[in-house]
Amino acid sequence: MKENQTENSATVSLKNRYEKYRGLIFVGAFYALAVILMTWPLVTQLNSQLPGDADQWVHLWTFNWVKEAFFSNPFYTTEIFYPVGVSLATHNIAWLNIMMWLPLQAIFGEIAAYNLVFIAILTLNGAAIFLLAHDLTSSRLAAFIAGLMFAIWPFILSHHDHPNMIFVSWLPLALLFLKRALTNRTRRDVWLAIIFIALINWARLHLLIMGSLLLGLYALYLLANHYDVDNLKRLVFIVVVSGLLALPAAVPVALSQLNDANPDDIFVDEQWSRQTDLLSYVVPSFYHPLWGKGPLADKIHLYDDHDIIIPRTPFLGYTLIFLALSAFLAKRRENWFWGMTAVLYLLIALGPILRINEQFYPEFPMPYRLIGDFYLIRILRQPQRFNIILGIPLVILAAQGAKYWFQRLNKQQTTVTAVLLTGVILFEYAAFPYPLTNYTTPSWFAQLADDPEEYAILNLPVGPSSYDKRYMFAQLTHGKPIVNGKVARVPDEALAFVNQSPFLRSLFFDETVDLGNWIATQALRPLAQANIRYLVLHKDLLSAEQLAAWQRWLSLPPAYEDEFLAVYPTAPQVDQDFAVSHTVTDELSLIQADILTAEAPSRGLVQAELLWYSTEKPPADYEVCFYLQHQAALDSQIVCDPPAADWPTTTWEANDIVPGSYSFQIDPSLPSGSYEVSVGLQKVGEETAATQPIPLSTIQINQMAWPIQWDNVIELTEYDVQPARENLELTFYWRAVQEMETSYKIFLHIYDPERDELVSQLDTYPVNWTYFTNQWQAGEIVEDQIRLPLQDLPAGNYQLFIGFYDEESGERLATNYPDNSVPLTNFNIVE
Repeated sequence: MKENQTENSATVSLKNRYEKYRGLIFVGAFYALAVILMTWPLVTQLNSQLPGDADQWVHLWTFNWVKEAFFSNPFYTTEIFYPVGVSLATHNIAWLNIMMWLPLQAIFGEIAAYNLVFIAILTLNGAAIFLLAHDLTSSRLAAFIAGLMFAIWPFILSHHDHPNMIFVSWLPLALLFLKRALTNRTRRDVWLAIIFIALINWARLHLLIMGSLLLGLYALYLLANHYDVDNLKRLVFIVVVSGLLALPAAVPVALSQLNDANPDDIFVDEQWSRQTDLLSYVVPSFYHPLWGKGPLADKIHLYDDHDIIIPRTPFLGYTLIFLALSAFLAKRRENWFWGMTAVLYLLIALGPILRINEQFYPEFPMPYRLIGDFYLIRILRQPQRFNIILGIPLVILAAQGAKYWFQRLNKQQTTVTAVLLTGVILFEYAAFPYPLTNYTTPSWFAQLADDPEEYAILNLPVGPSSYDKRYMFAQLTHGKPIVNGKVARVPDEALAFVNQSPFLRSLFFDETVDLGNWIATQALRPLAQANIRYLVLHKDLLSAEQLAAWQRWLSLPPAYEDEFLAVYPTAPQVDQDFAVSHTVTDELSLIQADILTAEAPSRGLVQAELLWYSTEKPPADYEVCFYLQHQAALDSQIVCDPPAADWPTTTWEANDIVPGSYSFQIDPSLPSGSYEVSVGLQKVGEETAATQPIPLSTIQINQMAWPIQWDNVIELTEYDVQPARENLELTFYWRAVQEMETSYKIFLHIYDPERDELVSQLDTYPVNWTYFTNQWQAGEIVEDQIRLPLQDLPAGNYQLFIGFYDEESGERLATNYPDNSVPLTNFNIVE
């Protein structure tokens, strides 16, 4: 009998609790649906995409790092900024987000858990405001409207990549129980106020700094209305104990600052570029489906320059403005505190200088200048972040305004009005499709995870922090330390390894990097010595030109390549990553030797690509000599050049790999025929070869009659050609056979011989359009330099033709060659 009574009592207690919290449960469920709608299509992509465009990768990395290092030292890691590592003391670790994420990730997976926590945070924000507004207004409908506004508050929604910056629910709960502690005076309310104030700091220090003004002013407001010694003691107790509970989250930051040789590293001053534009308070979200990207946006310049205004949306909403003004104007005495704090936060968020629609008004000094240099304010970086807290007093005013109007309506009218207000708010705050990011980790990273050896990698390109954030996300798959990295504040100490290497320093800090300043193996040797095994080129982050430049510089084929990545070892090993094709001296060998020319006219161009390998440091400076030897006669030609234009062989170290590109013109005296091309070395300053020539290839030389003449009026006596990847540098020496009345134009045609197709051409008058043929004197020699662009041509073999024509008639000057177009030379473009 007694057991039955106990069971009945428990059932009644459970029902009573359900009845007590039923309203909050339904309100929370509606807010969750509203959040799902505003973040659409996130709920359909829970396992594959994250809200945001960059920082979300860092937060997910941080969540995983804390999970792995929680019982060791979560405040320092060498997984990024390898090999030195970096302190995470000032990294804004989202402790409360992580505590929610940990159990969920074990069930749903890391990405889905992150997204569920994101949706839950926004829902909790709305529920917390509902509780505060209901306590202040005693109107469930008015509180519902306020909570809905804050659950989908545009500025918070637009902070999609800062999940700990938007976890604001603790602040309205702290305000609620601070009020109850000083009015109801119960021990329970005092302790709840303490806990929620402490949790603000555990969510993020920035929130406590920004929210302290509201908390402090509200405490003084309450104390003024309910003053006695006991309440003063309660308030002091709340401040002291909540501070002690919040202290563990702040201690790592404080110790880091005290021990840091460069404590100013924590500050990033963006107060002059990241303040709020006053007009943006009445301009809907950048992501609004009808406004943000529609024709009306063209008339407003707020979203033109994302370097100045990133799409953070401080839009207040017209419904909120109407309701807040209604409350303040109708019941100013009751609502003056919330109106005053709203104005105060708005003025602070405007920053140090007034800006309206991208126009600056320095003649109006703003209050932020009075506080902008304070230590704690400098930590916040951006005045616009105060808009997060601005929403609290504004939605409380809106709740009071809604209550004011609801009291003037009957029950049915109130219900209909509440429904209409809900629909209007959802429309005004619409921000879908919500910005989501998806990154499919290349399969090679999964292969890397299976390698038990310990080593690091360097991802390329380096530069924008958004790249580093993606590299950190990829690390969750491969698990190897990376030289790259991104934390909230990068201390100078984390870049010590980078600063030791001129190559890395240029790579990380220079706007453009001239790879020609280094021999690849020498530049990469310090990386290999630090156990950084691979360079990983991310193809989608590099332009085609940048990727080609890296691949030319690295010279060897990649150790791995797919459509996403090209992976190169930092210390390539002979017989493992490459093979020697010819041994030239005891110290120097050839990995690869390509004669790019198969056929050429006399004075035509012979091009070669050689890839050298030094087994030891060369003892002397050598020249590379090319030998053209007629296979049936004694005619020959020898041309010698440095093996690498900017790198004499005495600058090479053991195990260096050095590419060389060579070109020379064929001696016009050589007869037609087949010629063997050989290569050898001779010491600089000596006349005799240091090595036996190594045969590489044969080419066909076709003798041309020189000088070349056009219609007995112009002769080409000789020319010089210097090939490069971007241009052909041509120098012509024309001779006027006789004076001319016509000004003839030069045409240069580039053909693809495989397709027999004209792929590029240049038409110009002599001497860069400054010295026309009808000005030449008989017998005069005219030097004419022409630069022929090649940037738009892919790698391959091409033929160059030249001729003259009369621009008025289109008729070409006659020669002995077909179509009056003279084949000057073949040439190759190397990728």
